[in-house]
Amino acid sequence: MGSDDNAEALKRVYPSETEARGAAQVERGRIQRATAKMTLNVTCGCADLYPERKAKVQGS
Repeated sequence: MGSDDNAEALKRVYPSETEARGAAQVERGRIQRATAKMTLNVTCGCADLYPERKAKVQGS
């Protein structure tokens, strides 16, 4: 699944290829949900907002 440049090792050994592929798909979905990118344009000068700052965002 995927390419070699973004390979992840599963944390355990699975008894069958089917189970290993299922675990890999679950892990891939978890990683995709955990990563997000956002652009924010602020017109007022807010000193506590700066590039690369971590933020917790809620909503849709």
